[in-house]
Amino acid sequence: PDRLTEGYGPNSAALAQLAGQGASLVITLDCGISAFAALADGRKAGLDVIVLDHH
Repeated sequence: PDRLTEGYGPNSAALAQLAGQGASLVITLDCGISAFAALADGRKAGLDVIVLDHH
């Protein structure tokens, strides 16, 4: 996602777009640790999601 227009971290629309384009795996780097709803939507869309955080 574009941080300036879509906010910080994964969002449902971006994950749905990736799934629609044939993605099967999304890896987030240092974002998404608390994006529970968006990540759940991504899983429902058939994506495997890995969230990596620096802490």
